[in-house]
Amino acid sequence: METDRTYFSHPELDRVVGLVMQLAAEAHVVQARCRALEALLVREGVLAEGAVDAFEPDAGERPAFEAARDELLERLTRIMVEDGPSEHPLRGETFASPS
Repeated sequence: METDRTYFSHPELDRVVGLVMQLAAEAHVVQARCRALEALLVREGVLAEGAVDAFEPDAGERPAFEAARDELLERLTRIMVEDGPSEHPLRGETFASPS
């Protein structure tokens, strides 16, 4: 049986480190995929170079962008308050189907 390990002087600090590591891993994957997708779209002539950097959502698109941001922040902040083993942050969502 695995035990929950605490690496720092306070278990809450372990949670913060877990949050930072989760964010770092997520950011790496998302950035790599976005760079690849943008490069492919530019290569195929679907997007002009720099179009993603210049993008501003219009009034109809803005609510969806804001809702996605709010959902991500809610999931990430839940790491700070959930109970149970800290080695699997957001374990309930890990294998859940995307909505």
